[in-house]
Amino acid sequence: MSDEADILAGLYGLRDAPTGWGDLITALGLGLLLAALIATAIRAFRHRARTDPGALIRRCRSLPGPQRVTALAAVLRDLTNRTAPGPGRWTRRAVEQMGVDPGLIEALEQTLYRPGPSVTPERLETAIATAAGATKG
Repeated sequence: MSDEADILAGLYGLRDAPTGWGDLITALGLGLLLAALIATAIRAFRHRARTDPGALIRRCRSLPGPQRVTALAAVLRDLTNRTAPGPGRWTRRAVEQMGVDPGLIEALEQTLYRPGPSVTPERLETAIATAAGATKG
């Protein structure tokens, strides 16, 4: 028993070493690595509503004329807001940054919510296709 008492008596004087720079750098590195893994996982599982404008145009084709024009105008607005964000009206940004016909935008602003003849859906489809092409290139 005296051997055990001698061994245990020698252990009472041990203390942990103070935390040094190496420990802090290691902890920081592990924290950054964990944050990067979490961000990657969130990005991988997050659903993005990036729908192809062509698919939206095809879906709008089943609507009657005036509702189709309104729906296509919304597609053009969403495409403009997503690809050419900024201050001011989306219609101005569609003309200046995405190459949409200014005459179409003017006609759209004047007749969109009024009864009677409006912009043709085909003209809007062409504008959306042009704007989508301008954002890719």
